[in-house]
Formats: sequence, structure tokens, C-alpha cells
Amino acid sequence: MLLVTGAAGYIGSHFVRHYLAENAGAAVVAVDNLSLGHRQALNSNDKVVFYQTELADREALTEIMVKHKVSAVVHFAARAYVGESQQRPFFYLDNNVGGTTSLLAAMHAAGVEKLVFSSTCSSYGNPVYSPIDEKHPQNPINTYGTSKLMVEQMLAALSVPRDARIRTLSKGTREKMLLVLVMSRKAELYLLDEPIGGVDPATRDYILNTIIKNYDGSATILLSTHLIADVEKVLDEFIFLKNGVVTMFDSVDRVREQQGKSVDELFREVFRC
Repeated sequence: MLLVTGAAGYIGSHFVRHYLAENAGAAVVAVDNLSLGHRQALNSNDKVVFYQTELADREALTEIMVKHKVSAVVHFAARAYVGESQQRPFFYLDNNVGGTTSLLAAMHAAGVEKLVFSSTCSSYGNPVYSPIDEKHPQNPINTYGTSKLMVEQMLAALSVPRDARIRTLSKGTREKMLLVLVMSRKAELYLLDEPIGGVDPATRDYILNTIIKNYDGSATILLSTHLIADVEKVLDEFIFLKNGVVTMFDSVDRVREQQGKSVDELFREVFRC
């Protein structure tokens, strides 16, 4: 079922009406605190389940989503007066940014992954060119526009698209954090460059153990490393190449059982290093 926030407002109520008209047999969970919206805007439709609640009430939102098996959220709820936002900036940040944070946390707790967010052209500020398109620089000049842009940035930071089946990650703190997120999802190909051992063995072990636990057996993992010991846990078979010629091809388990050696030890023995 679809959940709509700010459903009793002008835009929200019209969206609900249009959605139900276009989707025969559908129903909508409508959420609004009625501080600006009007309950009667939804009264004429028996396919609307209405809750008067605050976005800040994370537990209530989670219960509603679970109860109605919500699969997606359309988020209209916000304070949207430019002048008021300048007079009451903290109120706007608390309501628009804090409320959305609470909503996202409730969605996460309820396992809801799909969200449509209603932003604003106020996030662009004074136009650099006209007409404004979505590639226009975002430089809001009021707290309302700033609050909406902050939500956009928050959504971008929290979003790791599940349909991105191939992910390439390079060095850097940001990329390493993304790596941890990627490892909790299925991918067809993992590309890891740079050594992941050295000064932080705890991080190395965490990365490898997480890959082992979560990756799909049909996936391919390409690891570029200076230290074989760093990646040996994820190896099934290995190939030693010397001057472009295969010098050894075997399974890791067989080498351990028959020779009592690790791949790293065998490599050092074969290549005298």
C-alpha cells in the first residue's frame, strides 16, 4: 500500500485523489498533522485510511507502515512559506529536515525502500540562466529552500541503489565507507584496488569476513593487492603466473591439506620472495 505524508494539504489531497482515480482497487494511507491541511479534503473517499500524527513520532509511523504493509511513500509534508522560514529558521529545519529524518528512520525500521520526495525550485536560488533545469546549480537564498536541499543531500547520502549490479570503488575514506555498504548487498562483480591490510588488520578482517558472509556465490571478486595474506580467506583456487606462463594452478584447500602451507607461503617459496 502507498503512504502519503501531508495528504490533507492542497497538493497532497489532489495527488491522493488522482492516484486513486488512476489505480482501480488501490487504497492509500494518508498521514497529516492537520496544522495546515484539512481533514475534509479526504473525507469523500472511503479508500483512504487517515492518521493524524507528527512525522517526529517515529514509532507511530513505523507501526502504521507495518500494519498496512506499506511498500512506498510519497512525501509532501513540509512547511513551505519563504517569509516564515526566514523568521523561524530553526522551526523549518526541525520540521522539514528533522521530520524527514524521522520518516526515513521509520521507513528503514519497517523495511520500506521506495520514496518519492517533493522538493522545491527554491533550492536553486537566484537563477544563473533561464529557464532553470535540474542541472542548474543549487544555491538557496532562504531557509525553506535550504531545508529542502538538505533533505535532497540526505537522501543522496543514504541511497545505495540496489539495481547497480556492478560497483567499482577506489581508494579514499568515502569509497571505503561505500565498500561496507556494497558488501551488505548482492553484486555481480566486486573490484577492490590497493592493499587492504597493513596498519589496520581489524578493518581488513572485517571487509573480508563481510564479503564471505554476504556475497552471491555466482559473483566475481577482483582483488588487487600487494599482500596475498590479505585476501587468502576469499580464495577457492589460485593461479601462479611467471613471465606470462602458468607455473601452478591448484585449490587452496588441497594445498593446505597436502602441503600444510598457505597460498602466501607457497607463493614466497615458488617466487623466492
